[in-house]
Amino acid sequence: RHIGRVVVLVAVVLLGTIASFVFSATSLVVAVEPEQAEVSVSGPWPRVALGTRYLMRAGEYRVLASAPGHRNAQRTVSLDEGVNQHLDLKLDRLPGKLRIDVPEPVKVSAQGKLLGTTPGPFELAAGKHRLELTSDRYQPATIDVDVAGAGREQRIAPKLVPNWGEVSIASEA
Repeated sequence: RHIGRVVVLVAVVLLGTIASFVFSATSLVVAVEPEQAEVSVSGPWPRVALGTRYLMRAGEYRVLASAPGHRNAQRTVSLDEGVNQHLDLKLDRLPGKLRIDVPEPVKVSAQGKLLGTTPGPFELAAGKHRLELTSDRYQPATIDVDVAGAGREQRIAPKLVPNWGEVSIASEA
């Protein structure tokens, strides 16, 4: 009989705590790009995750998103009681590495800025780039590359036009 009262008392306290949390919780929706990123929320109170929505008590929380091939994104969010909030996090792709295979070292520039000498590797942001290749022994060349990023290494082997030609001289003596 005594155990039954204890069980009922524990159940009432537990249900009261849950009801108090649900009715006083604030909603935070976290939208992340890329969508497959992992999201973690840490803070002073327990939280309940329902997909991209988190139910939490008012307070300050740290939201961290991470995905392979991207830089982590972190924000501190201050939640006020009764105010639902929305947080957008966009993770930037990690730069890519580019190696350029040519017969001899040439200078590599992008947008007028010297990146270094071949073969590299050259660290470039993901996306399209126009590179200028210069050398004393070859014609200047401009190449367009699409860098995948995400820390991947890519190799290209552009054809360079030599700054020399073959000359033959024939003489009759």
